[in-house]
Amino acid sequence: MNSLQETRRKNALTAIFAVIALIYVFPVILVVINSFKASAYVTSETFRLPTEESFMGWANFTKGMTFGNYPFAKSVFYSFFITIVSSALILICTSMAAWYVARVGSFFSSVVYYLCVFSMVVPFQMVMFTLTKTADVLHLNTPWTIPVVYLGFGAGLAVFMFVGFVKSLPLEIEEAAAIDGCGPVRTFFSVVLPMLKPTLISVGVLEIMWVWNDYLLPYLVLDRTKYMTIPIHIQYLQGSYGQKDMGAIMALILLSIIPVIIFYLCCQKAALSGYSLGTVSRVLNNQPHVSEKAREQIMAIVKEQGFELNTNARNLKQTHSNNILVIVRGTHNELFAALVERLQTVATGGEYQLVVDYIGACAR
Repeated sequence: MNSLQETRRKNALTAIFAVIALIYVFPVILVVINSFKASAYVTSETFRLPTEESFMGWANFTKGMTFGNYPFAKSVFYSFFITIVSSALILICTSMAAWYVARVGSFFSSVVYYLCVFSMVVPFQMVMFTLTKTADVLHLNTPWTIPVVYLGFGAGLAVFMFVGFVKSLPLEIEEAAAIDGCGPVRTFFSVVLPMLKPTLISVGVLEIMWVWNDYLLPYLVLDRTKYMTIPIHIQYLQGSYGQKDMGAIMALILLSIIPVIIFYLCCQKAALSGYSLGTVSRVLNNQPHVSEKAREQIMAIVKEQGFELNTNARNLKQTHSNNILVIVRGTHNELFAALVERLQTVATGGEYQLVVDYIGACAR
């Protein structure tokens, strides 16, 4: 009975979240549908699928790239440049600042941290007019200098996320690097930065999506007669007599969405680093569909530590002891947390000891 109730509850939650997902995806579906319609049908038949009469094929995409008084290729270049440089600047500067704040722990570092947190709650509308004046005075009103402005606005959230992650990293690794002769700069780039990969990906996705889709900041800071990003270009997409082609606008909106989706999917795949429980299980049971490199690395640890296969084939129990081995790649990541959380109950109840071994550059 409990199993039946649990199944019903899961099915109900699946249905609810499917409806919520559909609500969020529906605007994107409308953009896709209307990007293939003639301009007159976009406003009159917005929710209808393209018909033989309204279907335009790829003509809207071609027209969108050539329509208007400003080259679309320049807008694409400025958007890519501003997004890449701004995001890289935010990731490098804020990760270094977060490492300093988390490790030093002085009064000054605490003030810096809380100022960054406070900046997250300040509305952009409160500072946008003074920002425009400041950007003009400091000559930050070009695509080559506006990343500095984005650094100021993106630092708050990035520092907040990086500080929380750095505090969870073992200090012993940095101490070992110092003993080996690494200075602060080399320790950060060679030891700390690789361990920040999960947070780097998370912050990078957030910042890139924000900068790429941002309309208001470039609109206020940049000279629109010389520089346009894609959102501004779409807003001012018009012909010689002020005529707007809604089909072409929808086509360009769709084109502007695609790079962000591709980037997000790539980062999502990269974030899933480490060997899963299924990989370890297949290696220990001598099953296929595992790379030879992964098989060799896992079995080398098993042989070195003297562990034997446990009954569930998801962890290893050492011979003549209560030690349980957990195999992960890197140090602290999602897989590490999931493995330790799953085994923590067993370890506590059976008075076992968790033994963690790492595969990769950050070996113990």
